[in-house]
Order: sequence, then C-alpha cells, then structure tokens
Amino acid sequence: MVRDYKSPGSNARQRTLQRIREEHGRRLVGELNAALQFADQRREVLDLPDGAPPPDGVYLEVELAPGVGPTTLERKRERTRQGAVTVTANGARRIALFVPDDTRDVFDAVFRDYAFTEVEDGEKIPKKSRVEPVEHVRTARLQTFWRDDPDALPDDPQAEMWWALWCFRDRVERVDDLAQRLGLTVGDDDTRLRFPEVIVLPVHGRRAVIELLLFSTGGIAEIRRATDTPAVFTDELHGISGVLKATEDLGSRNIAAHARLDGPNRLIAGEHVIEAKRIVLAPGSSPIVPEQWRAFGDRIITSDTLFEQKDLPRRIGVVGLGAIGVEIAQALARLGIEVYGFDGADRIAGVSDERIAQVAQDLLAQEFAIHLGAQVELAEADDGIEMRWDGGNVVVDKVIASVGRRPNLKGLGLDTLGVPLDDKGMPEVDSNTMRIGDTTIFLAGDANGQRPLLHEGADDGHIAGLNATSENPIHLSRRIPLSVVFSDPQIASVGQRAGELNPRTILTGEVSFARQGRARTMQENYGLLRLYAARENGRLLGAEMVAPAAEHMGHLLALAIGQKLTVHDLLRMPFYHPTLEEGLRTALRMIARELPPCSISDLAGCGPIGVEALE
Repeated sequence: MVRDYKSPGSNARQRTLQRIREEHGRRLVGELNAALQFADQRREVLDLPDGAPPPDGVYLEVELAPGVGPTTLERKRERTRQGAVTVTANGARRIALFVPDDTRDVFDAVFRDYAFTEVEDGEKIPKKSRVEPVEHVRTARLQTFWRDDPDALPDDPQAEMWWALWCFRDRVERVDDLAQRLGLTVGDDDTRLRFPEVIVLPVHGRRAVIELLLFSTGGIAEIRRATDTPAVFTDELHGISGVLKATEDLGSRNIAAHARLDGPNRLIAGEHVIEAKRIVLAPGSSPIVPEQWRAFGDRIITSDTLFEQKDLPRRIGVVGLGAIGVEIAQALARLGIEVYGFDGADRIAGVSDERIAQVAQDLLAQEFAIHLGAQVELAEADDGIEMRWDGGNVVVDKVIASVGRRPNLKGLGLDTLGVPLDDKGMPEVDSNTMRIGDTTIFLAGDANGQRPLLHEGADDGHIAGLNATSENPIHLSRRIPLSVVFSDPQIASVGQRAGELNPRTILTGEVSFARQGRARTMQENYGLLRLYAARENGRLLGAEMVAPAAEHMGHLLALAIGQKLTVHDLLRMPFYHPTLEEGLRTALRMIARELPPCSISDLAGCGPIGVEALE
C-alpha cells in the first residue's frame, strides 16, 4: 500500500531529493517483495523430517553502499537479526538478515516510510542517486553466510565436509536438534566454541543438507569450514603437539624433569646429573599476574589461558595495552564483548612516536574503551570484579592480565655461575653470541628479556646453537628490529623508533592514509606513517606507523634500512599505481624536500603530479 504523497513545495532542491528518494524507495520495496516471495516459495518445498518445527522466518541478503558500516542497518532491523557480513570487490557490504514472520510488516514499512516521507528542510542533496545506505535486497543464499575462502565452498550439493556453524545462542538447540534429525554428524559439547552472542557448532555432512538446515532454523549467523574433525576446535588450537614430537627421537636423552644449574658445567635434572662443556638454556617466560589478583582465581585470564576458555563473559577488562593486549581487546570487542582497556603508560601498543600513538588510540577507541596512564585496582563486586582507577570504576566479569611476561629464571641456578645478577635475577647476555658473561652458558629466547618475538627467539636459538658447538665464539649481527601489532589497522615499527633518535639530527616525513588512493578504494582509508632519516645524508633510520597492511610496509622498510638505503635511493624505485606503497613515496618526498637536490637526470627527483587520488 502506497501512502499519500505530500508535495515538498517549490524548493527545487527538495523536489530533486524527494524524486530521487522515491525512485530509490520504490525499487527497494519491489526488491523486498520479490525476495520475500522467492524465500516463501523455497520454504514451501523444504523436505523436513516428521516432527521438526517449520521455519518461523526467512533470510534476506541486504547490500549496503560502499563505505557504509554494517551498524547502519541497526536502525532498520526492528527485531530482525543480523548475521554474516561480507565485503565485495567494490567495498560494498552484504549482510545476512533473518526476518521473523511477525516483523515483515514493520520491515516493509521502513522502506515505504523512507520512500514516501516528505524531505525535511536542510537535508543534503546526495551524491549521484544514493540517499540511503541500502542498495539492494535479495533472497539469501548459502554464499551469503560463507565467511571463508570462496574456493573452499564446494559447488557439488553432494560434497561432504566438516562445517563450522556460527549459531545464535538462543537457537543453537534448535539447530543441533534438526541437524541430528537430518542425519548430520554434530560435534559434542567439548568441541564447541562459546561467545557472548554465538556458539560455534562443528557439523559434518553434505552441502545440500547444510543448506536445508540453514533455511529451516533461522539460527545460523555465518558458516565457515572446519578441518577433518571437530578437534580443530580443541587440541589443534594449541599447536603444541608438533613441538613435543620434535624431541621424541632423542630416546633416553629426552629427559622430562625440572633442571637447574650447579655451576658453569653441571646440570641436575631430577635424578640425573649431567656434565657438559657448554649448556644452552631456553626456559621461556610466563605471564605476569600481580599477587593480589590471584585471589580472583580463574576470573583472571592470561594470554596462556585465554584460548582454553570454553565460554566468554559479557564484560571483560584488559589490563596492559601492549601488542598482545591491544590484539586481544579488539578481537574480543569484535565478538560482541564489552571491553575496557587500561595501561599505566600514556601511549598505546608501545608506540614511541606521539602522533602515531594518538592516531592509533583514536582509531581503537572507536571499538573499546581505552584508559591510559591508569593504575588499576581490583575489588570484589556483587556481580563481578570492580576495576577502580583515578577517574572512575567499572564492573566486569573477568580480567585479562596483559602486563607483560616474566622470564622463567626462578630455580634455574643462575646464582651458581658466579656472575652478577640484576634485581630481577637476570645476568648480562651478549645478544650477538647469547653467552652469559664469560661463562660457557647460553641463554636464548624470551627468557633473556631482550627481544621477545618469535623470529628473534629463533635467531637466539640459532646463535646459541652455533656457539655451543664451536670452540671459538661466533658473533652474529642481529636483524633490523621489526615489530607488528595485528590490530586493525595494524601498528608497526621498524629500525630505530622516534623515541630512540635525536630530533635535531633527523628529518621526518609522513603520510596520512585518510585520502590515499589505494586505501580509499579498499575502504581502509585511515592511519598515519612517519619515516625518520639522517639529516646529514638522508639515510633511512626507522619508521613507525598505524596503517592498513603495515606488516608489508614494515618488511619493505626493514630491507631498505638493512641495505643502508637513502631517501633518494628509495625514490628511484618504482611505485606502482594504485598501491599503498604510493603513500610511502609521499612520506619520502617530504623528507627529500629538505635534502640537497639530486641530479636532474635522476628519477628520484620526479615530484608529485598534484592529483591526490593518484599519489
């Protein structure tokens, strides 16, 4: 039913907007009715087992305009339920939307109201013909829910595999019951992952039966692939078994016991006493949990125990916003958990450049609460744990302690080596040999407190192994420092950071990705990159960034710094269009303007063309 139309008056601008809105709205109403009709026809032919409840709604696929976040749809849901969100090649978002039968009229009215409501004074004339974020409405397909590699979704309806079904919590029993009635194999309780809004159910069966299950229950938010068995949700997550298997072939030399030093050439491991010319220590590290927090028991989570949780609460506090804390906090927030982040430092993720730190904080604060410079105290509360700091308090269900890791040096016997130890029991370790003082003991990995990163730990082991098997010391040069925080956007530092450099001896170049061409087409146009070069010769020294695909930019810059390249050297390299690396060129050119000009025959002197979208 079309409502009475009231003329917007003589204002040409309003008439234009009214006409565009009405045309768009009529199209959407037509698409909605066609989608609902097709969904109803599909529902009528569903071959359900006897006793199975019939569907109480239908799934639609709603496409939003490029650059519009899925939360825009929240205003229009009216008790509808949003599932998988996928991004198309042009940046549009497609959303799986469950529409219960008893809300169809309300949903239909939303589109009609939009199409036939009078334009208000002051509304802007839209770009092109887009006046609202909804571009298309279609009947949902299995592909609408698929959140994995498109090539991994089998085309054959009879193809069998393990599927990971992300189910709405209040409907998981319905999905489980119908799946078993349909003859599908369902993983038991221990193989399921539980989040505040969804439960992940591992199910094995044919694609055709999975589609029947999907459109019969209204309980599935999204679908991904699982591996060969439901173990993907339990043991395989830990990734420990492969490491343990590496020592199985050692036979009697594989000793499972607590070991400690008894002098520079002697180890005591349980009942075994071992004499050795050289000894390599790699005891690792453990998450730091303040002693007073231990009274809260398993309500205090660490990075070691987080992935052992079979359920997650509605509210979580994260204390420590270094790399791990930021990654965990953002991931949990995107799972629908109410997250509160705290750090005693005034900058996030260990960033030393003040401007990069501020941009990172502003972007991440859009997803979870951030409190920097905060000293947090915990106290019991009636419904959880109260987190108190100077300026406020909040009650959460659990707290993640992400305040760092402590080297496992206690009881290791370092005090028997006769070398000086600091107040934390750490000896001096040569990073180029991994040797402790002038002893024949080598300390590798994050236990030495130097560079607690996987690739650096692997290098530690390599260096320690070479020296432990050599009569003369072997000094190896270390790699260019590189660290990446896998947040969105990513945060990275390479080479020397801003806090390690003298501002008077460097030149700084930067680029914002807010209007950078490739970043805009990717719908990831946010972030900042800053480069540091020596003032005397333009040699690249380091960089810090919060940017899309910062991991790749960081590796490229690490190569350049390692090769001692200058700004002009880098500007001689090709920068393809459109790429994010073009943004790097913008920052390089900023520095080059403060350096002596290069030769007129040198392409490093090729300047910008003045078109922002092409830079």
